[in-house]
Amino acid sequence: MDINCTIGFRPQDARLVSLLYNETFGQYFKLAVPNSVKRAALLQQFLEPNCCVAAYLEEHLLGVLGFAHLRETLIKKVSLCTLIKNLGFLSGLWAAFVLKYVRQKPRPDELLVIGLAIDPQCRGIGVGQQLLRCLIQHARTYHYNRIRIEFPAMTEAEHRFFIKQGFVQESISLTSRMWQLLYWKKVTCMVMYL
Repeated sequence: MDINCTIGFRPQDARLVSLLYNETFGQYFKLAVPNSVKRAALLQQFLEPNCCVAAYLEEHLLGVLGFAHLRETLIKKVSLCTLIKNLGFLSGLWAAFVLKYVRQKPRPDELLVIGLAIDPQCRGIGVGQQLLRCLIQHARTYHYNRIRIEFPAMTEAEHRFFIKQGFVQESISLTSRMWQLLYWKKVTCMVMYL
């Protein structure tokens, strides 16, 4: 199978990327935006196409690996005005409050993995490995020193996958009280040094 990985996805795939991310990570954003359709629409509107690695088999998008660096991230910050406009006054205020605690910040010398989302029909065929290889090459090309992953509630299978790819576990930390009330208790941090 000839999987082609590129930095960025094609503009016509923005809707599909938002649906993949919503399906894979929607549970983490459900508290901020409970309506799945509105959540996917917001994602689509605020995607930065060049902050991901996209895997294609011919014209079919197999998956994406989103990342952030100091200047940009796959999912741009959404303003309070935009949230209110799209969700209504109270829902927009609530979403802004919750999303404030979700955003991660990369260090100047690193790429921060935002998330790996693969088409459910394409899992288990090496798409994730191909995406990570492309991200590693991109990080080396632009002289980053490391790639960091911070996942809440990382499964054992995800942990093994990243260890196999060359990441080392840096920490498992309890989150702040606000994090615990809103989402989860622990975050696993893994790093690949380049």
